[in-house]
Formats: sequence, structure tokens, C-alpha cells
Amino acid sequence: EFVLIETLYLFVYRKEYREFFFKFSEISVLRIKSLFKASLPIMITLFLSNSIARIDQLMIGNLVSATELGKYAVAVKLVDVWQFLPFAIINTIFPIVVSRYNEGEASYKLISQKLYSCLVWISIGLGLGTYFIGEELIDFLYGKKYLGSGKLLVFYVWTTFFTFFLYVRTKVLTIEQALKVGVWVSLISLIANIALNFYLIPQMGAKGAIAASIFSYLLGTIIVALFSKTLRKHLWWYLCSVFYPIKQMFS
Repeated sequence: EFVLIETLYLFVYRKEYREFFFKFSEISVLRIKSLFKASLPIMITLFLSNSIARIDQLMIGNLVSATELGKYAVAVKLVDVWQFLPFAIINTIFPIVVSRYNEGEASYKLISQKLYSCLVWISIGLGLGTYFIGEELIDFLYGKKYLGSGKLLVFYVWTTFFTFFLYVRTKVLTIEQALKVGVWVSLISLIANIALNFYLIPQMGAKGAIAASIFSYLLGTIIVALFSKTLRKHLWWYLCSVFYPIKQMFS
């Protein structure tokens, strides 16, 4: 997958610059260091956030059984399929968000809430849709042996309510130059997830891992955010975005 993506990047580069590879004489080491230093908090934040699901799988395999791990991995994979949506939407709208940030707080708040509202309702739609067809989807894609994954999928899909928010928040924290806060929050969430997994997985199996994931995301996106002015602002915008379409209907 990654090889295919990077290969396509080469063709896009070829279309724009009429050559397949850049000239080494044009490389700036100082520019590389500057970009790496600026993007390092983003890489760490996304790595820590994505590690929650991966560590869950590792711990289920070691603490319960390979069968339980297989059912959980299927649920995670089907939810991961939808992760392209927030990235596509955020990357499309992000230049507008940057522009509105430079215009002032009111304009910035409005575009941020529209973005949050779009993603929060996609996550709600995914949750409700999965509730009705989750088990049938598992049966169609994987067969009767994986039917237990359907019940896991119905619960695990609600993690998108938090992960979609985290993707947006990481982007807007880039604009506000407050990425270090996001790193610490993600680290706290990961530590909480590991601790809860040790307690819940032996008792509840894969369902315990899902409960641990949801609580750790809840901790990072809501509870910890209450103690940070910057994060608290975006948390409030996100929660209000649930009612944004209703507000627009009556305005």
C-alpha cells in the first residue's frame, strides 16, 4: 500500500515538474531539519494514537487467544477502512482553515465547527449503520467463523467519534503552534490504555480491549482537555458541532 502511494507521488511530481526525480543540488539540509523538527510532534501524536489499536491486538494475543485476536483484528480492519474519510476531508479543507485563522477568531471558529460537524456526523452515521448491518457485513465478507466479530465491530466503530476529532485537533494545533500539548495527551491516553488492557482483557477478552480503547480516547479527548485552555476550546467546538446542523436549520 505504501509503495503504491509513493509511486503515485512520483508520477504526480513528474506531471508537475516534467522529471521523475529532484536534483540533489537543490536539496537544503537546513530546510530538511526545519521541516523534520516542525513535523516531529505530529508524527509522535499520530504514532501514539494509532498504537492504541495495535497494542490491543498484541495484548489480546498474549493474554487471551489467537481466536479472540482474529475476531478483534477483523473489527479493527473494517473500521480502519473508513479512516481515509477524515484525512481526505481535512486535507481538502485545511487550506481554508488556515486562511480563516489569519482572518480572525470568529471566522476561524465557524470553519472549524463546520469541519468538526462534518466528521462527527460521519462517525455517528458509521456507528448507526454498523449497528444495523455489522453482523451481516461480517458474515458476507468473512463467513460464519467470524460472526463474533460483528458484535465487536458494533462497539469498536464508536472509537471513530474520538479518532476523527483527534485528526482534526492535530491539524488545528499545527496552526496554533501548540502541538506539544497534543503529544502529552496522546501519551497519557496510551498509558491508560495499556493499564486498562491488563485488567480488562483477561476478564472480558476483546470486549475489554474495546472498553479500554474507548475510555483511553475519552480520557485524552475530554477529561485531560478540560485542564488545557487550548484543548478545552476545541473540545467545546467539537461537542457543539453535534448540534450545528440543527442550529443552521432554524437560523
